[in-house]
Amino acid sequence: MSWPIVIVLGIGAYLLRDKTVSKVKKALDDWDPKGLWEKEIDYRADLACFLREELPESFVVEEYGHGRSRKDIKIESKESDKAVAIELKYNLNSSNEANRLLGQTLRYKDSVDVIFVILINCNPNHVAEIEKSLQHNFEEDTVELITMEIE
Repeated sequence: MSWPIVIVLGIGAYLLRDKTVSKVKKALDDWDPKGLWEKEIDYRADLACFLREELPESFVVEEYGHGRSRKDIKIESKESDKAVAIELKYNLNSSNEANRLLGQTLRYKDSVDVIFVILINCNPNHVAEIEKSLQHNFEEDTVELITMEIE
């Protein structure tokens, strides 16, 4: 008698599963900046605008502040408590900038479910350093590094 209940609960859990993170990931994979921008702030604005169009079921907020930390973009589902942070860096070319980025992501990890780090036209040595540190400091599936070369 309990077997049909388990099936019903399993189906219900499947139908109620939140897809916020996978929708954000797909949108990030589809993002193609509308211009060749000269500043990081322009790439961030371009991305935020794109995400608002792609994710109407979510709140997309640029420069979301929480305590001392400021996420470049925070996405919160309107239907659940899922939250995603995006930290975007353009032309990151110094160890100090890389270390600052790592510190920022560590501060975010308790306030969101997943962090996407997007590096545009960044020094490959710093990309490798950041990737290694992210893998060391985060659980699997809680942070993802996306690199882009835009010319």
